[in-house]
Amino acid sequence: MFFSKDENKLKSKALGMFIAVLVYNGFETFNWSSGINSYFFALFPFTLIFALGPSLYLYVYAIVHPQQKTPQSIVWYYAPVLVQFVIRCFLILYFILEKTQLIHSSIFTQKIDYWQAVIAEPLSVLIFWLYLLYSVKLIRQQDSSDRLSKFRWIKILIIAMLILGIVWVVTVISPFVWPTFNENHYYPSEVLLVILIYWISFAGYHRTKIVYLETVKAGSSSLDTLTPDEIAVCVQKMQEAMESEKLYLDPDLTVAKLADHISLNSRQVSSILNQHLQKGFSEFVNEYRVNEVKQRLLASENQHMTISGIALDCGFSSQATFQRVFKLMTQMTPKEFIQSEIRKVKN
Repeated sequence: MFFSKDENKLKSKALGMFIAVLVYNGFETFNWSSGINSYFFALFPFTLIFALGPSLYLYVYAIVHPQQKTPQSIVWYYAPVLVQFVIRCFLILYFILEKTQLIHSSIFTQKIDYWQAVIAEPLSVLIFWLYLLYSVKLIRQQDSSDRLSKFRWIKILIIAMLILGIVWVVTVISPFVWPTFNENHYYPSEVLLVILIYWISFAGYHRTKIVYLETVKAGSSSLDTLTPDEIAVCVQKMQEAMESEKLYLDPDLTVAKLADHISLNSRQVSSILNQHLQKGFSEFVNEYRVNEVKQRLLASENQHMTISGIALDCGFSSQATFQRVFKLMTQMTPKEFIQSEIRKVKN
């Protein structure tokens, strides 16, 4: 999947990383449970597991926003992995220096290693749940008209991840509630992981390809009754409805409302947006809203208004949605945008 020729590279790489984390965790468990006890897996425990949540979120993001560029701050999603890696490298170096008697310290490396693991394990669960909830929120924020079969697949995946998350929490807290021996409380979660590895490897990769074909097929059948010239006219009508009549100022605007306004059906409007403008309805409308906000933020007559007030006047239904969409489309917050424009004027 890391070397897939899929046009949506973020989707393939995020799914590949997600499965790689599960596989590594499986080998790590097999290492200690089988008695092999290879030192390789003991060097970096609770490190790669921190990539599970971010990879899931980026995979969902890539499916929900297939036309969006890869987030520039993607490295920050994996910052916990890098932090854990640095900590482990420090402990390994400290252990080597201590064993070779190059340093003498009363601090026992084994004790530091123990407490680092005690903190890292629940922290990895917390980060996984954080990104899982972000993924759920990302799906819920999409317009209902955009929810094709790809969202049905994602919904199933999210449900599976919720089950994994619950089992994972129980696994972590069980030693403090019930006495366990030989770490056998990990077995239920590990069996579940094995099942998930096979299922996601097959379904996750192939299902998204099927979704793409279904989307293209559905879009083609919706436009069969329209000639290329008629489609071009429809595109022009949609753009005029936004640019001249400013339908985007309506916070309750839907595909059905836009379709009714230009005398088309909802499926045709969605198909034209997807195939000819390469974007979903929400993205199409929000681009106009963001541009309107940018203009109003810089207008002197609006200096008395708050950013939130301007956003609501431009059609956004909530402050949270506005902040998310604005950052997504401009790669900066509204305040950062204002400051950057002020610097341009001064220069």
